[in-house]
Amino acid sequence: MTSSLEYEATLARVVPMCVPTLAEYCRVEIAGTSGELRVLAEAGDGGVCGGAPLPAPVPGGTVLRVPLTARGHTLGYLWLANFNREASFSPECLLIADQLALTAAFAIDSARM
Repeated sequence: MTSSLEYEATLARVVPMCVPTLAEYCRVEIAGTSGELRVLAEAGDGGVCGGAPLPAPVPGGTVLRVPLTARGHTLGYLWLANFNREASFSPECLLIADQLALTAAFAIDSARM
Protein backbone atom coordinates (compact mmCIF):
# COMPACT_ATOMS: atom_id res chain seq x y z
CA MET A 1 0.00 0.00 0.00
CA THR A 2 2.81 2.40 0.79
CA SER A 3 4.39 1.88 -2.65
CA SER A 4 1.05 2.64 -4.33
CA LEU A 5 0.73 5.87 -2.40
CA GLU A 6 4.30 6.82 -3.28
CA TYR A 7 3.84 6.54 -7.06
CA GLU A 8 0.44 8.23 -6.84
CA ALA A 9 1.94 11.14 -4.89
CA THR A 10 4.86 11.38 -7.32
CA LEU A 11 2.59 11.46 -10.36
CA ALA A 12 0.35 14.01 -8.64
CA ARG A 13 3.43 16.26 -8.38
CA VAL A 14 4.73 15.57 -11.90
CA VAL A 15 1.49 16.13 -13.84
CA PRO A 16 1.18 19.84 -12.95
CA MET A 17 4.76 20.33 -14.14
CA CYS A 18 3.64 19.35 -17.64
CA VAL A 19 1.36 22.39 -17.84
CA PRO A 20 2.05 24.67 -19.68
CA THR A 21 5.51 23.37 -20.64
CA LEU A 22 4.26 20.40 -22.68
CA ALA A 23 0.54 21.07 -23.02
CA GLU A 24 -2.39 23.15 -21.80
CA TYR A 25 -3.90 20.10 -20.07
CA CYS A 26 -2.39 16.88 -18.70
CA ARG A 27 -3.99 13.81 -17.16
CA VAL A 28 -2.80 10.40 -15.99
CA GLU A 29 -5.34 7.58 -15.91
CA ILE A 30 -4.56 4.14 -14.54
CA ALA A 31 -6.51 0.92 -14.80
CA GLY A 32 -7.95 -0.54 -11.64
CA THR A 33 -8.11 -4.25 -10.84
CA SER A 34 -11.29 -4.71 -12.89
CA GLY A 35 -9.88 -2.71 -15.83
CA GLU A 36 -11.80 0.54 -15.29
CA LEU A 37 -9.76 3.69 -15.83
CA ARG A 38 -9.55 6.22 -13.04
CA VAL A 39 -8.04 9.67 -13.13
CA LEU A 40 -4.99 9.67 -10.89
CA ALA A 41 -3.90 13.25 -11.53
CA GLU A 42 -4.80 16.10 -13.83
CA ALA A 43 -3.73 19.69 -14.34
CA GLY A 44 -4.47 22.55 -16.64
CA ASP A 45 -7.67 23.47 -18.36
CA GLY A 46 -9.74 20.88 -16.50
CA GLY A 47 -12.84 23.02 -16.91
CA VAL A 48 -13.02 21.77 -20.46
CA CYS A 49 -12.93 18.10 -19.46
CA GLY A 50 -13.47 17.98 -15.71
CA GLY A 51 -12.55 14.30 -15.40
CA ALA A 52 -14.70 13.26 -18.37
CA PRO A 53 -13.11 11.36 -21.26
CA LEU A 54 -11.16 13.60 -23.59
CA PRO A 55 -12.67 13.78 -27.05
CA ALA A 56 -10.28 12.82 -29.81
CA PRO A 57 -9.81 15.02 -31.65
CA VAL A 58 -10.45 18.07 -29.49
CA PRO A 59 -12.40 20.56 -31.59
CA GLY A 60 -9.88 23.19 -32.65
CA GLY A 61 -6.99 21.52 -30.81
CA THR A 62 -4.83 18.42 -30.51
CA VAL A 63 -4.78 15.47 -28.12
CA LEU A 64 -1.93 13.11 -27.43
CA ARG A 65 -2.66 9.82 -25.63
CA VAL A 66 0.46 7.89 -24.63
CA PRO A 67 0.03 4.40 -23.16
CA LEU A 68 1.68 3.60 -19.84
CA THR A 69 3.13 0.22 -20.79
CA ALA A 70 5.36 -2.05 -18.73
CA ARG A 71 6.25 -5.69 -19.38
CA GLY A 72 3.82 -5.81 -22.30
CA HIS A 73 0.79 -4.59 -20.32
CA THR A 74 -0.93 -1.24 -20.67
CA LEU A 75 -1.45 0.12 -17.16
CA GLY A 76 -3.11 3.38 -18.14
CA TYR A 77 -2.61 6.50 -20.23
CA LEU A 78 -0.89 9.85 -20.17
CA TRP A 79 -3.08 12.44 -21.88
CA LEU A 80 -1.79 15.78 -23.14
CA ALA A 81 -4.08 18.28 -24.84
CA ASN A 82 -3.77 21.67 -26.45
CA PHE A 83 -7.07 23.41 -27.04
CA ASN A 84 -5.56 26.20 -29.12
CA ARG A 85 -5.38 25.53 -32.86
CA GLU A 86 -1.86 27.02 -33.06
CA ALA A 87 -0.48 24.85 -30.24
CA SER A 88 0.70 21.56 -31.70
CA PHE A 89 3.12 19.05 -30.23
CA SER A 90 6.76 19.41 -31.28
CA PRO A 91 8.98 16.35 -31.83
CA GLU A 92 10.72 17.23 -28.55
CA CYS A 93 7.39 17.21 -26.66
CA LEU A 94 6.53 13.83 -28.16
CA LEU A 95 9.87 12.42 -26.98
CA ILE A 96 9.41 13.85 -23.48
CA ALA A 97 5.85 12.47 -23.31
CA ASP A 98 7.07 9.00 -24.35
CA GLN A 99 9.83 9.05 -21.71
CA LEU A 100 7.47 10.35 -19.03
CA ALA A 101 4.94 7.62 -19.83
CA LEU A 102 7.63 4.94 -19.76
CA THR A 103 8.99 6.14 -16.41
CA ALA A 104 5.48 6.36 -14.91
CA ALA A 105 4.59 2.88 -16.16
CA PHE A 106 7.67 1.32 -14.58
CA ALA A 107 7.00 3.12 -11.30
CA ILE A 108 3.41 1.85 -11.25
CA ASP A 109 4.47 -1.67 -12.24
CA SER A 110 7.19 -1.80 -9.59
CA ALA A 111 4.81 -0.59 -6.90
CA ARG A 112 2.26 -3.26 -7.81
CA MET A 113 4.77 -6.12 -7.59
